[in-house]
Amino acid sequence: MAIGSVRSSVEEAAIVEAPIGARFDFRYGQPGGGRRKYRANDRIDATIREVYRRRLEENDRGATRWGQIKTGWPKFMIARRGAELGLARTKEPNWSPPELAVLEETAHLGVEAVQKRLGKRGFARSRTAILLKRKRLKLTAHLDGYSGNALAELFGVDNHRIYRWIAEGMLAAERRGTVRSHKQGGDTYWIRRQDVHAFVMQYPDEYDLRKVEKWWFLSLITEGRISR
Repeated sequence: MAIGSVRSSVEEAAIVEAPIGARFDFRYGQPGGGRRKYRANDRIDATIREVYRRRLEENDRGATRWGQIKTGWPKFMIARRGAELGLARTKEPNWSPPELAVLEETAHLGVEAVQKRLGKRGFARSRTAILLKRKRLKLTAHLDGYSGNALAELFGVDNHRIYRWIAEGMLAAERRGTVRSHKQGGDTYWIRRQDVHAFVMQYPDEYDLRKVEKWWFLSLITEGRISR
């Protein structure tokens, strides 16, 4: 078989097996040993944005690994693309009192909703800046409620179980005003603590006491009388 045919066959096999958004570059080295190229697309970018959201908003230490599995990209490429998308931490001007007032008023909403409110007042802040400032000021630490993912972790279930409870009317929740696409899971929910308490008391067969976070659960059902 001619060398050109062998080369073509190897290239085809590599491209077929490569994850979406990634391609191989055979301009260097022998066939099958070339350097890999990483080409971003909408799906890759959406995944990387979700990685940074999980890391900053939910303090998810496994977010980067999840992103590597979803994209097929190594950690350094996710970080590089994150910087290109403006997701990495960058030095921004100090927050003004009017900006902080808007942030405090809307801390329970999604980051995109906060950006819109700031924009209406004539301010511009990146998503990362909002997440970091909200976290540093602990504006969400004592909010009387939970995100869907946070509640799933406390119940020891997959977040789809939480969304089923909401969809079936068992668990009351409100939208947070985000602009996440359908592929990203759509707008996120905010569930008030009092609504979680009502759910726990009304639907005891829906959750497994062996899986729930013990001290959180005791604090919830005793209204704080028992806690760690």
